[in-house]
Amino acid sequence: MLKGLEIENFAIIDNLRLEFNEGLNIFTGETGAGKTIIMEALSMVLGEKAGPGLIRTGEEKARVSALFHIPSEVQSYIKDLCGLKEEEILLEREIVCEGRGNCYLNGKMVPLSSIREIGNMLVDIHGQHEHQSLLNTSRHIDLLDRFGGIYDKQREITKKYNELKRKEKRLEELSALEKNKESLKELLQFQLEEIKNAHLVEGEEAEIEKERSILANAQKLTEIMNAVYQVLYENEGAVVENIKKLSSQLKTVQEIDQEVKKFVRVLEDSYVSLSELATQLRVHRDGIQYDPRRLEELTERQDMIEKLKRKYGSTIKDILNFAENAGAKLKEISSNEEEIKRLTQEIKELREETMKEALVLSEKRRACAKKLEKRMVEELAELEMKKTQFRVEIKPVLKPGTPESIREKDEIELGPKGVDEVEFLISPNPGEELRPLSKIASGGESSRIMLALKAILADVDEIPVMVFDEIDLGIGGKTASSVGEKLESLARKKQILCITHLPQIAAYGNLHFKVEKIIEKGRTRTSVRRLAENERVEEIARMISGEKITPASLKHAGELLKR
Repeated sequence: MLKGLEIENFAIIDNLRLEFNEGLNIFTGETGAGKTIIMEALSMVLGEKAGPGLIRTGEEKARVSALFHIPSEVQSYIKDLCGLKEEEILLEREIVCEGRGNCYLNGKMVPLSSIREIGNMLVDIHGQHEHQSLLNTSRHIDLLDRFGGIYDKQREITKKYNELKRKEKRLEELSALEKNKESLKELLQFQLEEIKNAHLVEGEEAEIEKERSILANAQKLTEIMNAVYQVLYENEGAVVENIKKLSSQLKTVQEIDQEVKKFVRVLEDSYVSLSELATQLRVHRDGIQYDPRRLEELTERQDMIEKLKRKYGSTIKDILNFAENAGAKLKEISSNEEEIKRLTQEIKELREETMKEALVLSEKRRACAKKLEKRMVEELAELEMKKTQFRVEIKPVLKPGTPESIREKDEIELGPKGVDEVEFLISPNPGEELRPLSKIASGGESSRIMLALKAILADVDEIPVMVFDEIDLGIGGKTASSVGEKLESLARKKQILCITHLPQIAAYGNLHFKVEKIIEKGRTRTSVRRLAENERVEEIARMISGEKITPASLKHAGELLKR
């Protein structure tokens, strides 16, 4: 149920807090007082379109929040949708002068689509707003099945249908592979052979480049290392020989000055290090040989790797992964034939089984439809629409291109909910043709049709809150009393919020709110008061006689409330 609603800076509402009860919550007040604005704010927090034009003049943003207690039948759905486990959720929405604003679920920012999806599960608004689930033709088949107690069978068919589609998609993929089997097999074998013959090793590119660089610059390397070696070791006055002489000279005075010994050690260490360096330079120099054949081999190897990279991946690792996947595909092709045979048989059996169950379900739907039609006629008669015709139209889903006049079994298309399309048709007046419920004009008849449907489906439709904005449009007198009785009956199963101008309906409320328009300091704002019992008498008397309340109207109001 909707426990509370807070509205800030929305249209002519500055700051409003409302708490609701179970049962029938009534809103009354003069035309233009702001009753419908309250419902517009509720629609906004449930995900309906909203723009900066709804922000109260002079303010930067508007905010609406709604607190719901979640019934058990809806909890599992919301848990799957957003992971919430709480029995209460708080929906909030802000609109700002610049931009779209934000939506929140229990204080956490969420997309508008999530708010809208949850809102569709919690509240059904009938009136001046497009939040009317029963006008959604795609829901009629679900409502019929729920009414007839066959919804679980529909879900079983949906499960089998989804499995059938999964198998058909797999078969389609395998058949496409089989169609090009030989050419694909040859291509995969060629690719595998090409990569295999390359004997690629991860990291070899760096080694190739290193060796190739040395070979390409062999002469320059040899000349420089030879020059360094000669200066260090071979030339007259070589560095190593000079260091040896310097060390000998210092040794002659080291006994005189003990500090000199450490200098001698440094020179002796340098002599050893430089001698070893000279030896390594000579060995490395002698090992460098210009080999044009080897250089050509390395260049060809580089070119071959680059060619493979252009075809199979940007790195050697990518190329090897490509080969691994190609091998898997080649193996898969070899086993496709057996899987195609198995899937073809499974699809045939599953389709026949599902179609058989769907046809049985279709017959049950037709029986349920007759019962629903009878109930609707009875409900509408109680709402002073005694000549109304109501029909549940059930048509088979036909394969694309099949004329509607053909109803052969082979031309019927299996869908996720069986083989039927369901739509509610109605004719409110004798002599008028039956038309889709979704195309009925607004007015008193439309309101009563929706009320009758909701009354019948209250036990099977899981939406816990219903809102009727001006359910009394175009009705009065005895019809108004009938509508009030029907609302009272429906409010035993659902929480109802109802805007009305008729005292016959207002008298049935469990909770009564009066909406007034107040002007203070040159600004208009909407005020809402919860009425006590004595105040309800006065308000209903006002609805009977107008602004001037008379003893007769007070007496009549008291009688309405008592009755």
